[in-house]
Amino acid sequence: MNSDEIWLLQLWSGVFGAAISAVLAAGVAILVVTLTNKHQTTLSQKAIDEQRRLAEVALEEQKRQFELTLKRQSEEARQDRLRLAVHDAVAAADDVAIEYDKGLDAIDAILQRMRSAVFRWSTEVSDRNAVKEVMRWPHHTANLAIAAAKSLTPDGPRNTPEFERLIFSTETFISLFSAIPRQGDAETIRGMKLLAQARKHPDALAAAFEARGK
Repeated sequence: MNSDEIWLLQLWSGVFGAAISAVLAAGVAILVVTLTNKHQTTLSQKAIDEQRRLAEVALEEQKRQFELTLKRQSEEARQDRLRLAVHDAVAAADDVAIEYDKGLDAIDAILQRMRSAVFRWSTEVSDRNAVKEVMRWPHHTANLAIAAAKSLTPDGPRNTPEFERLIFSTETFISLFSAIPRQGDAETIRGMKLLAQARKHPDALAAAFEARGK
């Protein structure tokens, strides 16, 4: 092998070695870039997933707060309707003692007001036993008013036994029914029992209260 051949061989060896080195360097660089990009992609995906999770948590909290607000507003509106219905029923019962002697038409008009108010109240109450008892009172009150009106005579006293029964019954209804919005379940049950007693046995209950007051 002459000197020219040796020189060419060395030249090609150098070129080939440089090429291999360049390829290896490029491969390493590509591998590093690929791994770095993959790592960055993983970190980015984790960040995106975390942002999505936080957004979902925030959305659920907003939804929960919105539902709580709606529930609170609904309950406040229900309480307002209850108070108004109780007020109207009590006002009608109170008017019975004033209007009872003005004829059946006046009594019937009061009965309709009381019945309407009691019905509105019943639609807002879940205690069916309480509803059943209170719904009896418009008709019961009308019967007491009619009996009190019939007991009147031109020259007789106004405080007839029928009138006293009417007054005691309406005052009992007003006292117990108007307290319902402020009471718990146990007090409401007790109030309904007293209402039932006042409706079924007004004279006996009146005597018991009178004796207690002495």
